[in-house]
Amino acid sequence: MKRTFHWFFWPLLALLLLLHTEYSEPLLLVFPLGGALVLGGVYLGWHFSLRSFPTTAKSILRAMMAAGVLSYPLMIPIWDWQNDATRRRAEVIIQSLEAYEKQRGRYPDSLAQLVPRYLPIVPPTARSLSGWDQYNYRLIPDFTQPYKEPTDAYWLSYSVGLWVTAEYDSNTRQWRAD
Repeated sequence: MKRTFHWFFWPLLALLLLLHTEYSEPLLLVFPLGGALVLGGVYLGWHFSLRSFPTTAKSILRAMMAAGVLSYPLMIPIWDWQNDATRRRAEVIIQSLEAYEKQRGRYPDSLAQLVPRYLPIVPPTARSLSGWDQYNYRLIPDFTQPYKEPTDAYWLSYSVGLWVTAEYDSNTRQWRAD
């Protein structure tokens, strides 16, 4: 029975933590906790009404319930680490943008222009293990001078989570989250 529990518990816990790391959306909080509660209810129902329910199935249900419950408190440190690492990477990009502007008198049209002289690669955010979540960079147009190129300031942003974006404004040199 213990062997069956461990065979299902550890891979399921790893899968749930991978999902939390990859997608890192607050809505994922609902799935492991809600799933654990539902599975717990199913398990208790089977435990008290069907005492002859196979031991292996009970062990699998216990493993699923335990992995769901344990993944919940482990998500918060994962998200904190992702946010810290993403902000540190953004600061490196900002320093590279400022160095580019200092040498060339204008900001680049895209982050790709920083490679390889200012950055070895344009790093992805730490919000995803697969690297699909990238930083967004755009030049801010100067509307006070209609024929001037929009190279005097920029915004750098990334997704923090569900409908939330962190954005750096080079004019104010401040971060804000919307």
